[in-house]
Amino acid sequence: MMGRPRKRTPEQIEAALKAELAEYPNRPAIMGVCHRLDIDRQTLLDWAREKDGPYSGIAKKIVTVIGSCHERNLWESKGGASTGSIFWLKCHRWYDNDSQVSVEGNIKKLVFKNSAGAKVGDGV
Repeated sequence: MMGRPRKRTPEQIEAALKAELAEYPNRPAIMGVCHRLDIDRQTLLDWAREKDGPYSGIAKKIVTVIGSCHERNLWESKGGASTGSIFWLKCHRWYDNDSQVSVEGNIKKLVFKNSAGAKVGDGV
């Protein structure tokens, strides 16, 4: 049994992301993309959580692109203007803590991993 057909094609979703980035290059929003597509925000987030769904790739791309804008804002903001970006990133599983690690002995290479276990950077 098949569900009802989806409202939008992957091409339409990609076009909505491009339009959002064109209009708001420094502050794109998931809700802005959803408004352009006439879908609910939860629908887009559900698509991103699907394992191999037809929209999972583009939905994850939207969240990643918008997240990268917020990350960039952390580096470029002045005078505490990054609070909203920190909130957005934490709500989308950005890893932030003040853990301290002590190491004893000889270390040949350190490999950093994010909270999902993916390698981050080239290591040191």
